[in-house]
Amino acid sequence: MNCIKCNAEVPERNINIHEDIVICDACGIKFSPSDTVKNYSKGPVDLTNPPKGIKVTKTAGNLMVIINIRSWTSVFWIFFSAILSVVFVLLTMTFKMSEMALHIIGVAVALIFVWVQTLLKMFGRIELKFDNHIGHFFIGVGNLGLKKSFLWRDIRSMEDELLQRKRLLDLDGEFASRTLVLRGIKNISFMVALNQDKRNYLKTLILPFIINAKDRE
Repeated sequence: MNCIKCNAEVPERNINIHEDIVICDACGIKFSPSDTVKNYSKGPVDLTNPPKGIKVTKTAGNLMVIINIRSWTSVFWIFFSAILSVVFVLLTMTFKMSEMALHIIGVAVALIFVWVQTLLKMFGRIELKFDNHIGHFFIGVGNLGLKKSFLWRDIRSMEDELLQRKRLLDLDGEFASRTLVLRGIKNISFMVALNQDKRNYLKTLILPFIINAKDRE
């Protein structure tokens, strides 16, 4: 989380979601993380009206949040993946493994990463299923992907995270460079660029569960 005044990074020890207060070491300002969500929203966050690409359902005492991460940019990723695949095949056919081992391994790793990103852009989704005590996170395609479980009482803070310095085109054709991360014993990163409306909606939805878990301790 960054300071709302000087934009310095605030250390986790200074973020107290239970007391709803953040203290910046750099400039000394104190501010509320929940108010920050409201201030950066275009207006009050309506939890009954999720942003485009987010679906929320209630089932048997659980909340299920599904974020569609499919994108028209998959066309670019397919093209890029095909080119990289051709380069990899040419390298393996032209040179002996002993001569180009490091280069071939490097291209192979990049190729795997690119195809994973391509599949996510074509068919991917994020699922967050939780109740008042425990949550389950999934990002992937079909039943294949990364899965994590966590307890709300183990989550210390919730913040935006810069994916990379270059701004990324997000799923709605707007520019975004940040995703959402739940910091705790297990860090839960949403890992893909989410625009401000999506992040604010998710923060408003999730924050009460973190606070309530701390209240029960």
